Amino acid sequence: MIDLNSPTVRRVLERFGIDDIDARGAVEAYEMARQAFDRFAGLDAPELPSGTVDALQVRLVRWQTANFGVARAYQLALGVAEEFGELAAASTKAETVDAIGDVLIYACQMATLHRLAFVEAIDGDTFAMRVPQGAAPGLLAHVTLKADQRIRGLDDPELARFATFLALVAVVDEVRCFDADPVECFTSTARIVMERNWRADAVTGGAA
Repeated sequence: MIDLNSPTVRRVLERFGIDDIDARGAVEAYEMARQAFDRFAGLDAPELPSGTVDALQVRLVRWQTANFGVARAYQLALGVAEEFGELAAASTKAETVDAIGDVLIYACQMATLHRLAFVEAIDGDTFAMRVPQGAAPGLLAHVTLKADQRIRGLDDPELARFATFLALVAVVDEVRCFDADPVECFTSTARIVMERNWRADAVTGGAA
C-alpha cells in the first residue's frame, strides 16, 4: 500500500512533478495496473487476455523468454535509452513510428517485470505529471539504479514498483511529443518484432 503521508513517497512524487491534486490519481492508476496484471498473469499459452495491449504484453514476454530468457531491469532501462537515441535520430515518419514502438516495447517488458499492466501507462489519463522534456529515460534509469542499490528509499519493493510505474508513464508522455499515436506505434511494431527469432538467426533475427 502506498502511503501518501510518507515523506519518502512524497519525495518520489515530487521527482515526477506530481502535485497533491494528482497524487491520489497516480496511486489509483498504479493500483489498477497491479490488479489488472494479476488478472491475466496466470494465463497459460496459448491463452491471452481480451484487451489488445494486455494481449500484446503477454505475447511479448513469451517472445522475450523464448529468444533471450528473463530480462533484468537494467537491461530494459538500457533498451529504453537506446531506442530514445534512435528516436532522436529518426528522419522519416516510418523511422519515428518504429523507434517509438521499440521504446514502448522495452517499457512494456519493464512493466511485466514489475507485475504491472502496461495499458494503464500507455492508455491511461488519470493524473498529470510535470517532467522536463528529455528527462524520462533518465528517470527510468534513476529508479532502476537506486532500486538495485537499495538506496533513496527504493529498498522498499512496493515503493520501487510505484516509482517504476511513474517512470513508465513519463516515458509514454515523452513519446507523445512526436506526431504519432503511442498505442498504434506499440501495437504495429510489436507484431513485427515478434516475428523475429533471434535464436535461429543471431544477426538479423530472420527479418527481411
